[in-house]
Amino acid sequence: MNLLVTGATGFIGGSVARHMHASGHRIYALHRQPAQAASLRAEGFVPLLGDLADLDPLPLPQVDAIIHAGAIINDGTADTYRLVNVQSTARLAAWAQAQTPPVRLVYISSVGVYGELADQPADEDTPCRPVNDYEFTKLAAEHEVRAAASRGLPAVIIRPTWVYGPGDRKNLKLFRLIDRGRFPLIGSGKTLLSPIFSEDLAAGIALAAISTKALGQTLIMGPPVPVTLLDLCSATAQSLGKPAPHRHIPLALAISAAWLTELLWRVLPGNPPLSHRRLLFFTRSQTFSSGRASELLGFAAHIGLREGTQRTADWYKQQGWLR
Repeated sequence: MNLLVTGATGFIGGSVARHMHASGHRIYALHRQPAQAASLRAEGFVPLLGDLADLDPLPLPQVDAIIHAGAIINDGTADTYRLVNVQSTARLAAWAQAQTPPVRLVYISSVGVYGELADQPADEDTPCRPVNDYEFTKLAAEHEVRAAASRGLPAVIIRPTWVYGPGDRKNLKLFRLIDRGRFPLIGSGKTLLSPIFSEDLAAGIALAAISTKALGQTLIMGPPVPVTLLDLCSATAQSLGKPAPHRHIPLALAISAAWLTELLWRVLPGNPPLSHRRLLFFTRSQTFSSGRASELLGFAAHIGLREGTQRTADWYKQQGWLR
C-alpha cells in the first residue's frame, strides 16, 4: 500500500510510519520543515513538504490510505487549536473524499475527548464532555470526519489512551524528574491511568488502515488493564535504577499553587510551569475498554509497563537525554 502519514516527524505518527514501512508499505511523510527531509529519507520514507494549516495548494500523491496523526497537543492558542486540529482535518477529509476512488482516512483522535469521566471504564458510547481547547478541537475534528463519512468517505477514528515509548518527548520530563529524585507525587498516587506502549498502538492503527471491519468505526486503543500512578512511577524508577518517588504534595496545596501560577503568567511570557490542566495527570483517573477494537480487529496490547518503561528509558539514554 501507499500511505500518507501526517505527523510522521512526531511521536505517534512516526511510530505508525515505521511500523507500516517495516511491513512493506510505501510511506509518504508530510513534514513542515525542509531540514526534516534528510532524516525521513534515512528511515525509508518519501518526504512531502507541506503544512496541515495550508493543505489547499498542496499536491498530495495518490495513496491508498491516510493516517492523520498530525495535531497540536499542548499550549496552543484557541485559534491555533482550531486551525490545526479541526480545519486542517476537514480539508484533508475533503481531499480524500474527492479522490477516485475515495481514500481511506484513519484519524488519530484521543481519549481526551471524553473530558471528565462519570463512569469507568469508558467505551466508545460513553458521552464526551471535553473541558479544554485540545479536547474540544479533537472532538470537533471527529465530527468533521464523521460528516465526511456520511457522504461516502471510508473513515476510521482511533482514540488512543495515554501513549509512551521511544520517540516520545512529552513524557521525558517524568523520566528526568524521577531520575533526579525530584518527582513529587501530587495527591495519593492512586489515580488510575491507561498507558499503552507506542508499538502496540502502531500495530493497532495498522490494523485499522487495512481492515474492512474498521470502516465507519470509532475505536479506543489502550492497555488491557489500568495501572495506578504509583505503579507507573515505580516502573519508571526501576527502569532507571532509582528509588521510587516517595514525596507527596497535598492536592489542596497544589491547586492553590496552580491558581497563583496561572494568575502570574497572565503578565509573564511563556507558559506557566503549573496549571490546572497539568494537574489532571495527578487527579483524573482515566480507564477505558478496548473491547470493540479487540472484537473487530483482533487488537491487543502485549507490552507491559515494566518492559515498556525499560525500553523507553533505554531509548532516552541512547539519545543522550538521560544520564
